[in-house]
Amino acid sequence: MLDASNGYAIGNPISGQWLILKTTDGGTSWNSISNLPQNGSEKGLSNSMKWIDLQNGWFGTDASRIYRTTNGGQTWSSSTTSFQNINAVTFTDISSGVSAGEDINWTSDGGATWFTKPGQISGEIVSAASSKQIPGKFLFITRNEVYKTDDYGDGYTLSYSQEDTLKFVDVDAIKIGENYWITGYAVGDSGTIAKYKELYLVTEAEAIQNFIPETFSLKQNYPNPFNPTTNIEFSLPVAADVQLVVYNILGQQVASLINDQRSAGNHSVLWNANDSNGMKLSSGIYFYMLKASGVDGNEFHEIKKMVLLK
Repeated sequence: MLDASNGYAIGNPISGQWLILKTTDGGTSWNSISNLPQNGSEKGLSNSMKWIDLQNGWFGTDASRIYRTTNGGQTWSSSTTSFQNINAVTFTDISSGVSAGEDINWTSDGGATWFTKPGQISGEIVSAASSKQIPGKFLFITRNEVYKTDDYGDGYTLSYSQEDTLKFVDVDAIKIGENYWITGYAVGDSGTIAKYKELYLVTEAEAIQNFIPETFSLKQNYPNPFNPTTNIEFSLPVAADVQLVVYNILGQQVASLINDQRSAGNHSVLWNANDSNGMKLSSGIYFYMLKASGVDGNEFHEIKKMVLLK
């Protein structure tokens, strides 16, 4: 689940097709969202799915294959790892992630390619976790132990151990008062529940912006003036149906950048003024408008001005 309403489920293939489902009502109902064919006799593994937002998700198989979507599960691409059973997949952003099982593989290009590092953890890894936008920090479970890395696997330390077998771990970053904490749980046999909590020291203002924002906002594009590309950033405190549209000074729509649902968080869109539905845009003033209808019922609407200077 990505929030109180939106989530995904993936099951083993049926009649040669992967079962990929989505809920938008908190799990009351589920709908199939993809026709992804099974490759050979591959099957899924329990802890091998990860979504960082409503658009970007991954899941691993028992055949050295990891699937990735960048459009909410409508289409998928795949890549291969150096080991067979991919028990765990987790990402901190759309580029940086890890897959684990009998081995550990890393990626810095969103899972297009995977590579190993000299350091490894003894034993088979059954679950892994990371917090969105916390770079370098990952947790791994091997039977009754939890290992941690703070540097993308360049080194590992034993973080926790106990007698009962652990099965799953998950963490997230939250704000309590003025401080940010990385916190989560590991669960396992005999009702075992272990809590993890670590103070996250934010040293740069930019790092603070990576956490879930408290309000809707639309930022000024940059660079501005621009030619021909510019970035437009906006923030959502909750998942929302989003429209991001560009108009010329006459009020005519020249580009539709977003018209779908986006998860809570900070988002960035790159607009190329040379790729506007075949229209040749001239220098001048343009306006970009953000409309957002949150799952909590709140709505947001704002317009800002930008300058194309050729």
